[in-house]
Amino acid sequence: MKLSKRLNSICELVVHEKTVADVGCDHGKVLAKLFLDNKVDFAYACDISAKSVKKAEDLLNEIGISKSKFEIVVTDGLQNINASEIDLVIIAGMGGLEIIKIISENNVKVNKFILVPHNNCIQLRKYLNKNNYTITNDFVVYDGGKYYNIMEVVLGSQKLSKLELTFGINNLKTYNNDFNNYLNEEERKTRNIKNKVPFIKKIKCLKYLYLISKTKKIIKRNNNDR
Repeated sequence: MKLSKRLNSICELVVHEKTVADVGCDHGKVLAKLFLDNKVDFAYACDISAKSVKKAEDLLNEIGISKSKFEIVVTDGLQNINASEIDLVIIAGMGGLEIIKIISENNVKVNKFILVPHNNCIQLRKYLNKNNYTITNDFVVYDGGKYYNIMEVVLGSQKLSKLELTFGINNLKTYNNDFNNYLNEEERKTRNIKNKVPFIKKIKCLKYLYLISKTKKIIKRNNNDR
């Protein structure tokens, strides 16, 4: 099954899990790929939209996945899931603040998350750091004209630096062409607006430009050291 770069990156982070919940599953392609690759034993396909979970159910039926291996749940976040423990929860296709809400209201034990926030990434990282979660992978992919942050999260305490909170841990350690292009785009946009905004916002722009410059130097040094 051919997936977009974003969805494929999610699937590549999964080795094998007994029980997976895909929150905001939409068309169900991620779960379908995980089943086809024998990376999951049982899955919950969750979405607040009945039409979306129906598309996921149709796809899983189409590729021959037994109905005993998955459950379709029309729900907001992780509510209404009849499980004591889920090994992995995937949350993609929504903003960082909505992801925070889903995690904070969760009443099921979850060992691991894969999160793909469409915005408010810094707020999400800060929330995870303050609530006993460790981000083990955090990188940028470019797909369909947009940049996406993909995070793998497990239980455990962690203290991220200012740069790691802003740009993600992997992007600072390993050269990533998508992230390099993202930095250039962020720098261009910030320079374009910094002289068009009030003084307070201009200061924020200058601070952000400083972080971008510092990050570029770290990436260049790490790349030259290899």
